[in-house]
Amino acid sequence: LVSNRLQKMTYPLLSADLFGSNWVQDIIRLTDQSFLFCTFGGLYRITEKNGKYDIQPFSFLNKKKYISFEAIYQDKGGTIYIKDLADGLYIMKPSEKQNGDTVIHSILFPPQINQFYTDTLSNSLLLATSMGLYRLNQNDYSFKKIDFTPAVPFLSISSLMKTAGKLWLFGEKGLFCFDEKKNTARTFTVEDGLPANEFNLSANIFSSGECIAGTTNGREG
Repeated sequence: LVSNRLQKMTYPLLSADLFGSNWVQDIIRLTDQSFLFCTFGGLYRITEKNGKYDIQPFSFLNKKKYISFEAIYQDKGGTIYIKDLADGLYIMKPSEKQNGDTVIHSILFPPQINQFYTDTLSNSLLLATSMGLYRLNQNDYSFKKIDFTPAVPFLSISSLMKTAGKLWLFGEKGLFCFDEKKNTARTFTVEDGLPANEFNLSANIFSSGECIAGTTNGREG
């Protein structure tokens, strides 16, 4: 629906607590053009019915004892990744039927996921987390933590991007750049012209390879 006015969208609350179904953590557009969002009290899907929005609980994961979720992602193949606050990462194949989705794999993964990034060259996902950078193999769903020499000067990675053979990691102590071809790395800081050393979670990466990243002292682009 096209509108130039903001309006609150109502939906059935699975939890009326303060940190419940009203507290939206993440939202994405799925490949079928519907929307999926997660809250501290359930997962929801937004579809269109008769020219109106229809918001309903999504997935049988809402029937689990713990229904607080922190991050969601869908890759180009349509697979959905859902991370809950009980350290579970669920990999799902969606269905057009209500609650017809299927969990094809589940993993215990304690780190907080700040960003998912599809690395098409290696058929894997890169995960920027509170405990460093991880690679998730999309063939067997195995995890591997990625270490660098020299080491990344920060533990928590707020976001990441890849351009022309270089991997860029944003964190609380600058911008770390690893050249995959030369196997070299360096960290950019305020001494190199950055507005601040600490980046937040608002990095926006464009298909052109350019990005705009938010810092504690304005944006960098």
